[in-house]
Amino acid sequence: MDLAAATQLEVVISATAGSVTGVVMDKDGKPVVSAIVVLIPKDDASRKWENNTDENGSFTFKGLKPGDYRVYAWEDIEWGMTNDPAFLKKWDSRAADVKIDPSGKQTVQIKVVSAEETAGK
Repeated sequence: MDLAAATQLEVVISATAGSVTGVVMDKDGKPVVSAIVVLIPKDDASRKWENNTDENGSFTFKGLKPGDYRVYAWEDIEWGMTNDPAFLKKWDSRAADVKIDPSGKQTVQIKVVSAEETAGK
């Protein structure tokens, strides 16, 4: 970690952290392997967590503070696209909204945005 650069480090210790687990499915209802899943708090879009689905199309995010989140899933996107608010807004209708209560565990099923859709084909 390079602390010489302008960086912000936030450490939170809590017994009330929550989690989100889920499965990413394609248009035919089949699990999507290696989909890119992004979890973004609704109150701070500058923070986000990214993960990839496993061989069963499953994903997990742990250690989440209570609050409202949005979950997105893409089959394939260019690196860094999730940092673009306009790109995310385009796919808001495909995202799943999740509310994490203290120590809460949520499960979601989300349809992937295909590589063809992302490319605009």
